[in-house]
Amino acid sequence: MLNLMHDLKVILLNQVTPGTNVLHDVYKLELSFHLESNNIIACSLDLTNNTDEHVAFGLLNTSDEQTSFLSSLPLFGIVDPGTIYTVVVIMNRDEYQPQERSIDLILQTSVYYKILRAPPMLMLQNAEEVTLESACALPGETTFEESTRPSLKIISMKDNYSVQHICSIDANGTEPLIITGHLFGYVHIWNYATQASYCLLCQQLVHINYVLIAKYWEKLRLDILIRWMILLTAVCSVKFIAGKQWFLAGSCDGFIHVYNYKNGMQKMGSLKAHDIYLNSLAIHPTELYVLSVCTTEIKLWALNGSQIGFKYIQTIEASTYKIRAVAFNPNDNNTFASACHDGTIEVGCFDSVRSQYTMSGHSGCVESLDFFTRDGQQYLITGSYDKTAKIWDMHKKECVGTLLHRSEVLSVLPYSKLGLLVTGTADGDVYFWSSTNFRLKRIVNIGGNSRVRGLACLIEYGRVAISHQKRVSVIEIHDEEEQVAGEDNDENSY
Repeated sequence: MLNLMHDLKVILLNQVTPGTNVLHDVYKLELSFHLESNNIIACSLDLTNNTDEHVAFGLLNTSDEQTSFLSSLPLFGIVDPGTIYTVVVIMNRDEYQPQERSIDLILQTSVYYKILRAPPMLMLQNAEEVTLESACALPGETTFEESTRPSLKIISMKDNYSVQHICSIDANGTEPLIITGHLFGYVHIWNYATQASYCLLCQQLVHINYVLIAKYWEKLRLDILIRWMILLTAVCSVKFIAGKQWFLAGSCDGFIHVYNYKNGMQKMGSLKAHDIYLNSLAIHPTELYVLSVCTTEIKLWALNGSQIGFKYIQTIEASTYKIRAVAFNPNDNNTFASACHDGTIEVGCFDSVRSQYTMSGHSGCVESLDFFTRDGQQYLITGSYDKTAKIWDMHKKECVGTLLHRSEVLSVLPYSKLGLLVTGTADGDVYFWSSTNFRLKRIVNIGGNSRVRGLACLIEYGRVAISHQKRVSVIEIHDEEEQVAGEDNDENSY
């Protein structure tokens, strides 16, 4: 559970004059952390860049060691022209103290010159500074006036995963449930409405191939061997089954397991789908079909709805070295798309054991992909290690847009109801793009630079789940234009 008390908005001036501060405080520069036991405490900081320049910023904690409870500071970043950068500052759970405390935070800003390609921190040596008035208070006490409703709100967080790094995430389409797959064979299901959490240690997910270990024992260093053994225990893909109270858990050792989460986490079936290293799973949106991916092969399975068994249908061989992810085409039950290590996207159908055609454009490994529809036309969004996400017109079979990022794009998520495309990166940033004109609208950083492991749409309007390495956050995003229009209407009503 998270307690979000205040939102801070800072507007960057329309003109940047050398030697002057590029910040203007439209609202009071105040943040309040309200202490509350067993809750994650956070405040959000909105930086809005209305200039034509890129602006580097740094958020620093200059307090003494008693206020070192704020995680992931200092934090540095870049705000693109015409966009909003939201920084969520989180208080470490283990450092709660039942006393009021003041916090000395400094916000530094400077024009960022892209041609120099320097880290933002180096551009802030002669930066302007603004002091943020911040404080902690006991429950029931107030420190500052309540601010206006933010266009982005942190609804809830879960961070007590210990050392079980998150590998995969999915959200239930009918209930407020989020499932995550972890290292060491763990699966967590979290009800973000009630805060109830269930943990399952899937002993069956750990099928170490001791023959291979013995064969390569003398050729591999011990540290590499240990890492390889841990990797084989990872639950690399978790998926809820639409219309059922089931989920699938796929592990890197090639097994797929079916569980009933409403009946005491009862195991209902198991399948050895691949010899080793299952990369990802895809669930058909309307039928009980499953795609499993391993290196250069994709297998199609039918999941029996009554007897809980897998029926093998066929294998589709890829023409590339390694497949990273796969997605069903929601508009065509017979086709799918796969993301490949060589930077290509292959589109195939179940009438053939080979892909139909290949789309090229990325210069690095394609890590994620998903279909979406705009104006009745179908598109595909892909995220790559070349620090871009690309938009593909499935009718023309070509790239029609490139979304630039500052680090590798690991996750993509179309949110059609809000007209947004969401992308998650290796440096921890989550980007929100317009699906109409592909314009960048907002960047969100929640508590530092831990890479984004996955994204998922939730059943509530405007809510998205974001998984980092050890934390899952539920955020609510509002359309800025609608909010401004609503506020104008409220003013005119008096």
